[in-house]
Amino acid sequence: MDIYNFHTQTGEYMGASRADANPLEAGEFLIPACATTLKPLQAGEGEKAVFDGNEWHIQKDNRGVDYWLDDGSHHTITELNQSIPDQALSEPPDLKNLSMRLGEFRDFMKFFSTDEQLAIVSATLSNPNLKLWYDKAMGGKYFSLDHPETTIGLKALVSAGLLTKSRMETILNGDFNQIA
Repeated sequence: MDIYNFHTQTGEYMGASRADANPLEAGEFLIPACATTLKPLQAGEGEKAVFDGNEWHIQKDNRGVDYWLDDGSHHTITELNQSIPDQALSEPPDLKNLSMRLGEFRDFMKFFSTDEQLAIVSATLSNPNLKLWYDKAMGGKYFSLDHPETTIGLKALVSAGLLTKSRMETILNGDFNQIA
């Protein structure tokens, strides 16, 4: 009897094999974990057949694809069924042509006073939303004052009482030439 093996974590098709006969019951077969008797769907280029425990599905496989965003951040797709964002670039942008509204995260933090910086870092210890925004911002190569996540993060700082709305607007209207 043919069986179809799938990856223990991703469920993607790993190949076919033959089931062993059950030595205790004549005419029965042993189906190991991560295998099924259901034949997988035929996957095309850039696709994988994936078993969900009940049936096979076809998912996009863009793993290993590199792309950049206009803020200069580099990304690599690492999971099945991830799409390349519509705004993705196939090569790094020419950062020399970007305005002074783009800089490194360490320079972005210079928009804040030392007390504000300490309050933000302290708040990340107890506020998961701020921690996620801070970690994403810190992890990128470049930081854009025009990126939507910058506004989202600054609004979260206002909501947490760490910045006033006018301070947020001052930062969003600034540029990296203004900081020392």
